[in-house]
Amino acid sequence: MIHGAIHPQPTPLQQSSRVVGNPAPSTERDEVIQRREVIAPAVSAAEPRFKGTLQAVTEILRRNAVPMSVREIVEQGGTALPTRSRTPMTVVARDLAMDIKNKGEASAFVRTAPGRYTLRELLVRRAAPISDAPAAVTYS
Repeated sequence: MIHGAIHPQPTPLQQSSRVVGNPAPSTERDEVIQRREVIAPAVSAAEPRFKGTLQAVTEILRRNAVPMSVREIVEQGGTALPTRSRTPMTVVARDLAMDIKNKGEASAFVRTAPGRYTLRELLVRRAAPISDAPAAVTYS
């Protein structure tokens, strides 16, 4: 180590943290965490955070009551989805697929088409009036 070496200038993030009164990040990891906090918007009281991805997806699907693609789910979920992943669509798709695979018929979700999902309860409700229709007429 060279004595009297010039220390690098603090980054703008470090300078702003000093102005606010927060201690400067001690490690690169702390700096990354602080950068995420600055970039990521805080969740407002109007958008409650859900405990899990599947709970958030359940609320979104129930609110819309139609089969939705994973992209539509993520767009409507916005910051209410609890994932901090850079690819939230992958997280939602994985969680839905694993829930359906592991629980089978007991899963709350149904895949209606590749990449499209709905709630099983909504699928059953929508199908109920159709079963009450009169039988088809056959000609001999």
